[in-house]
Amino acid sequence: MACIAKDRTNSRFRIEPLKINPKPTDKYIKKAMNQVLDCPILGLENEFPNRLFIVRHNPTNKYGCYCYDGTHGLACFSSETGAESFASWINMPGMSSQEVSFDEAREVAKDRPMPIVSLMLLDNMEDPQIHFIR
Repeated sequence: MACIAKDRTNSRFRIEPLKINPKPTDKYIKKAMNQVLDCPILGLENEFPNRLFIVRHNPTNKYGCYCYDGTHGLACFSSETGAESFASWINMPGMSSQEVSFDEAREVAKDRPMPIVSLMLLDNMEDPQIHFIR
């Protein structure tokens, strides 16, 4: 690899080899690992409940979904009342809430066609918790 440098003696440009430390020392590796371990991993601080409620339209076997800030997801709630409120907001006859495990909700979301890319915990619809599944 090379970089372009300006020659101080004759105001021209010349190509110099790029200086790279090919063998990082243990000191730098340890420092980098400490920085990685100190950084929060996206989404780990927000845990989803083990049991969720999703909204299902029984006649068509379709599920309630939500779009937040351009991200589409399967709508889920930590309480049945939240799911029932969402179902009434959709205002479609035949909607009901269904209690599922977190893993079952992930599978339902994975089975949905694109653009569904996540589970959305909508207990606070202004700031939903998002768990990406693809």
